[in-house]
Parts: sequence; C-alpha cells; structure tokens
Amino acid sequence: MNCSQILKRSVYKFLATLYIYEIDINPNEFNNSLGLKNKIIGCEDVDFVFPNNTLSFTANLDEKIFNKVIQCEINSEYHRIKEQINNVNSLLKENAQPAWIVVTIYYACFFMGNLFSKLLGRTTVNFSSENLKEVFLYDAAPALSTDLRNEVISLTGGSNKSYSCLIERAAMDGNVKLRFIPGGDKPHQAVWLNFNNIISQIIKGLSTTSNNELLLLKKIFDNKDEKYPLPSQLRNNWNYSDQKYFTAQGSKEAEKFIKILKNKSSLYAWVKDQSSPKNLIIKQSSPEDKVCSLAFVYTVFLDIFTDITQALDESKRQEKIKVHLNKKKKPKRRR
Repeated sequence: MNCSQILKRSVYKFLATLYIYEIDINPNEFNNSLGLKNKIIGCEDVDFVFPNNTLSFTANLDEKIFNKVIQCEINSEYHRIKEQINNVNSLLKENAQPAWIVVTIYYACFFMGNLFSKLLGRTTVNFSSENLKEVFLYDAAPALSTDLRNEVISLTGGSNKSYSCLIERAAMDGNVKLRFIPGGDKPHQAVWLNFNNIISQIIKGLSTTSNNELLLLKKIFDNKDEKYPLPSQLRNNWNYSDQKYFTAQGSKEAEKFIKILKNKSSLYAWVKDQSSPKNLIIKQSSPEDKVCSLAFVYTVFLDIFTDITQALDESKRQEKIKVHLNKKKKPKRRR
C-alpha cells in the first residue's frame, strides 16, 4: 500500500538524519544496557542539560553510541514481534475464535508501533523516582539550582513517571539530542498518539496532501475522532468490556475483519472505500468497520517490519557469500 511505502521511506530518511544510514542488526545479541532507557539512566557517555529549572531534561549522545542504542532496540524487539506474528498466522490458519485473533493482532501492532515510533523520533519512557535521581544527581551532570536539587531529593517511590521523548539531530555535528518532557501518556495510548503526530508531520512534508491512506491511518490514531476507536480501546472492548465478542455474535461481527486479513484484494477494497474523500468526512462507522481498522494497521505495520527484517536477512546472505568466496580464495603454493 502507498502509505506503507511512505512510512518506510520516512523511517530510513529520519534515521539518516541521525547518522544511521543502514540498519545492521543481529537479533541474537541481547545487551539491555544499550537500550534507550538503560543507556540514559546508566549516564555513561551521556551529556545532560537541565533547562528551565524543571524535571525536563535533555540527553546528548555521540552518533556512534546512539547507533548502538537503535540497533539494540531493534534486536530486543525482533523475537517478540516475530513470535507474535507467528501466533497471528497460526490462529488464522486454525480459524480460531475471532476475539482471540483481535487481541493477538493488537499486541503485534503495539510492539511494532512502539519500535517504529522510536525509529521515527517519538517515544514514551517511564522513569522511577530512583531513575530520575540517578540522572539528575549524577556526579558529572551539570549543577542544579537549590530548588531543583531539593525537588529531586524529595522524589519518593511509587508509580513510574511517564516522559515523552523526542529524538532529533543535535546542533553539534555528530551528536543526537533526546528531549525528555514529563507528562507522557500511558503506554497503550502513547504509541498511537505518537503515530498520529508523526503522520501529521509526514503529511506536511509531502508535495501533496491528497494521500488518503495516510489520512485514514491518522484518523484511526486520533483519540478525538469518534469514527474509529484507538487500537487500545478496540482491544479493551473485545478483550474485557463485553463477553459477546467471544460468542457467535462476535464471530459474526468479525467476518469482514477475518476476510480482509486473509485476502489482500478484500483489504485493498476496504482501504479504498474507507479512504475515499466521501467516507473520510463521515463521523461514524459500523461495528464491522471499526474492528477492520485494526486489520489495516496490522497490514501497514507488518509491511514495514518485513522490510526491516528482509534487510537483515539480505545482510546475512551477503555475509555468507563473502565467507564462501574467501574460503575459495586459497593462496597458490610456490614451487
């Protein structure tokens, strides 16, 4: 689909602005200390700035270190996403009860959405009080004002504090800036609202604003739009709110959902219909189309994930070819 292609290009283009010109990952490597959150609270090789005498802060990382952070994020999510996709395929093959398919697809979308939003410069990070003390009271960190220092020291345990994280190229060449702003949304809302903002920025950068597939995706991720529920709300409805979804009534309501997951032509027809100028301005949708919106999100995200992992498989293939050729190149014996 056209919106998948635009989002894929946006991922690679944005990473290039952060000095990551190709994705070189190894899903068998797990080093959590290099993950985004752990790298920040570990404080090593991080230059902190504490502006405005508040609990907001900025972290500056060298491009090579940030590259390792991104590779780690992809490595750590690879298997979880892959297994969730395998579960979706198994449930579809077995013609499982649709409510379980809805919930399983939701989590596949959630995991992929979390990863892609990081690759597009927006994410949410939860810090405990102790985490924040590690950052603000780090020995090599800039001096704090008396008021801010007292506020940090007085932080107590309890629920994590949610932060919005914006990732961008720093003014200093070869550095990446991460801005952490208190008050981020809850994780299962934040990922969709982050994507709504990301798509808004992508649309502004396009030569034409008539990409209706992107506009449809944006509506699905807009918590103020009543036509489609946020994917997280759809998950809540199908998994918790009403037991009817686990009965024949739920199976009936999900017939179109299952059909478009199994048949690309049906999916394209649904997307074409829902993204038409006429339907984009309609404020309500049927229960069947509400759940179909999740199938659309899953298909778009799966396309992006497949592109990233194909790049991984291709790099492995090329490496094997190099090893094979090197083995063939034996030095000639001297007579």
